[in-house]
Amino acid sequence: MVIQALPDRAAAAQASAWDHEYQLATGADFIGASPCQQVSAAALAAARRAMRLDTRLLGTASHDLRQPLQAIALWVELLRERIDDPEVCRILAKIHSTAQGAERLLDTLLDISRLDLGVIAPKPVDFHAGVLLDHLCATFAPAAARSRLKLRVRSSDSIARSDPVLLERVLSNFVSNAIRNTKQGGVLVGCRRRSGHLCFEVWDTGSGIPAERLPDIFDEFVQLGADGGRPHGGVGLGLSIANRTAELLGHRIRVRSRVGSGSCFRIDVPRGEALHPAACDTPADDAAGIYGAFVVFVEDDAQQRDAMEQLLQRWGCHTLTASSGTGAVTQLSDHLRAPNLLLCDYRLAHHETGMDAIRALRAAIGDEVPAIVISGEPRAFVDPDLHASGILLLRKPVAAEQLRLRLAELLSPKGRPAA
Repeated sequence: MVIQALPDRAAAAQASAWDHEYQLATGADFIGASPCQQVSAAALAAARRAMRLDTRLLGTASHDLRQPLQAIALWVELLRERIDDPEVCRILAKIHSTAQGAERLLDTLLDISRLDLGVIAPKPVDFHAGVLLDHLCATFAPAAARSRLKLRVRSSDSIARSDPVLLERVLSNFVSNAIRNTKQGGVLVGCRRRSGHLCFEVWDTGSGIPAERLPDIFDEFVQLGADGGRPHGGVGLGLSIANRTAELLGHRIRVRSRVGSGSCFRIDVPRGEALHPAACDTPADDAAGIYGAFVVFVEDDAQQRDAMEQLLQRWGCHTLTASSGTGAVTQLSDHLRAPNLLLCDYRLAHHETGMDAIRALRAAIGDEVPAIVISGEPRAFVDPDLHASGILLLRKPVAAEQLRLRLAELLSPKGRPAA
């Protein structure tokens, strides 16, 4: 285990990334083999079929289970903006909290499945640490505010090298735990330069963890109750997933904690190379910039399509909604104005993807219009060309605050096409 519950000191070495290769032979490899070898070949072939089935099931379950959660999140946000009754707002807050709990449980189960199937392949790149920290702050600021906690981010201009998506999942677990287990005070997220590496840190002013329990917190199904500090909900898998993900990345996690004072979770990440200035630009944070934008939304689920349309219009956007890329292109031909942004669900009907819809719309418009894909798929099932095409990927269910911020980033004057 790459965990140290020790005083802070520079890491001696980075842990090696896992390098699993699953090679399953087919029965053809054992023609003329002994009965024992033939039985082994049949078992291996059955294992391969089971793995393929599990992988397909994982992709389908991830998408289908996130659909209703996304719809709930959108409808709750619409109601919260229109209702002033404190009692109704309190009930809506509980619905929102319950949906978030279901989302966390789903994420946990899917993460365990992906790790067990070995379908997660890290894609390390050089990236600006400050952008990741700002994204974490934007994501968790609403939860911290609801808990009446101060969430502070100590930004950084350092360049890190890792898989930013997987690293963010690890840090998100740390921040989520910190907010959930802190009753008063706050949470601090930051990044420090250390000898040869960067150290991402999440500090809290929670109850702390007894020293004798620190070695256990990264085991599966471990939840510390009243006798062990940091009581919280869940199933006790979050830190286990964070640890396995860190091992997959080749990063080391360290923990310091003092009962009654709080805890600090750290992960060491290699430094990256200097980036081109354009790659270091921080995203815009002025959500007011979305007012008046023309947004095309493609989603085959009628409930989500209706909820998203109302939410976008509530924010002052002009909308065009369709269930398919072809339908959107047909409707767009009747508009004199070109859209400012394309927003598409990833998995559409009749084997169409959001990427297909965006390509068709961009071809019809004749311009590389900024685009966002919202996906409930595991990362391994999403089109690898998505990032190369300059398309932003958001995972379902997307909080309204997060969606609004991302829209503002893409609709900033620098990235917004002329109408």
